[in-house]
Amino acid sequence: MNIGDTEFIERKLLPELARRIPATRWYAEKSVADPDFSIFDMLVIEECGTVYLLIEVRTEGFRKNIYSVPVLMGVEPKTPNPLEMEIFAMGQSIMVSDALYSETYWDSFRNFLLTGKRLETMHGSVIFELENMGEKHLHPTVRTVRVISSEQSNSSVVINDDMIFKHVRKIVPGNNPDYDVPSYLWSNTNFRNTPKPVGKVTYLRDGVTYHLGSLTLFLRSSKECWTYFSDLISSVLSNITGEEAPDKVLELLKGCRRIGQITSELHTALSQDSNLPDFGPSKIVPSDVFDWKSEYNSLVKQFFMAWDHMPPNDVKEKFDRFVRREGFRESLETIAENIDLLKDGTRYKIRVHGDYHLGQVLWTGEDFMIIDFEGEPIRTLQYRNSKFCPLKDLAGMLRSFDYAVKNSLLSAPSTDVVEKFAARLQEEMRNEFLGSYLQSNDSTLPILPSYPEEFRKVLMFYEAEKAIYECLYEMGSRPAFLSIPLGKLMELAGEQQE
Repeated sequence: MNIGDTEFIERKLLPELARRIPATRWYAEKSVADPDFSIFDMLVIEECGTVYLLIEVRTEGFRKNIYSVPVLMGVEPKTPNPLEMEIFAMGQSIMVSDALYSETYWDSFRNFLLTGKRLETMHGSVIFELENMGEKHLHPTVRTVRVISSEQSNSSVVINDDMIFKHVRKIVPGNNPDYDVPSYLWSNTNFRNTPKPVGKVTYLRDGVTYHLGSLTLFLRSSKECWTYFSDLISSVLSNITGEEAPDKVLELLKGCRRIGQITSELHTALSQDSNLPDFGPSKIVPSDVFDWKSEYNSLVKQFFMAWDHMPPNDVKEKFDRFVRREGFRESLETIAENIDLLKDGTRYKIRVHGDYHLGQVLWTGEDFMIIDFEGEPIRTLQYRNSKFCPLKDLAGMLRSFDYAVKNSLLSAPSTDVVEKFAARLQEEMRNEFLGSYLQSNDSTLPILPSYPEEFRKVLMFYEAEKAIYECLYEMGSRPAFLSIPLGKLMELAGEQQE
């Protein structure tokens, strides 16, 4: 059978995929009944037996998303995968599976990158591009392929245990910051605390570019800092008897200092002048401040609406009276005014990480590396490609420290000594991170508030914004964790009233 048989793909394969794709972790319309699946575009890659499908999913209100789904045809997969199936058509049995699990697919992929291939689809083109000197990182053959099981909106594939390809599942028009920011840093600055990009794949249709995925070097023995820090904190909190475990505490605080230093170096690199319009600093103008305040106030409204509609649970019962106090909402709304300190025309905005937390930093055993510049996944691509005050990143990391300590407390002995020590430890982590950041700041432009009180107030704005964002997430996904960001909002509201 011809693997590019359009009738087979539309009448047999697509309906089967429509039944299986909703069970994947990367599919976004899980709560929508009866979505409509159709072929947006298709590329047949004969040499590896793959049909690269771009599938359009339409839901009520004519909303649509486009998913990138390469499928291997006619070959029984070596490794079970979510799209594995057997289809009977034209008197024969046809094996179908996710091509991302296939060494043959990635061998062809490697060759396309090396030759800068442009493959014509039914309605557009798929373009393979290598970074400068990227060919030296590509092995002659693909020996091993491992799809990381913790995939979310993307699928990450480790190839030969030394490179990782992030395959974008839900594609949208525009440039993806997860590739563009590291590529810019390696090509235009001296910042090296992010894995080196090797190449990318894009889709072009009617003059519009979509990012399909990016290949970067893989840090084999690295550990996510969420795990690294959580292990250290849990070890400390589980073994104290009124006195801290000195070695673990010192290692933890040393890590906070180094991450603060690297974060400052990142922001300094992104504040350098650039001929590229999407990079380099820009002056903060009143319209920027207006937009940031509007976004913040919109989150506040969403928070109180979500609170009203949240089903009863232990957290809601415990905090409902406080949340419904008029003074609490007034305090949150007043915090929005703090960002006005940036509208005097003397400060600059820059590209930032955008979703900065411990899970976006790796510990290699020797140093820390920043990854995943994609930004907050529910935000629009335009928002994620925007420039901000760098305190937005600082607030994200501080919120992550809070989560790491509070989460570790759940498995620690429940005593006043432990809780007081945990609070002190978190405050020291915060101070070490911020102190190192400020001490390392080497930007020649004013990208930070000038005075300590201004710095504190603008940071409060971004911490409140992040905590509200976290509350909205926890209300919808993990109500048991809602008390962590809600506790921060209560603290900030009290601070605002002082």
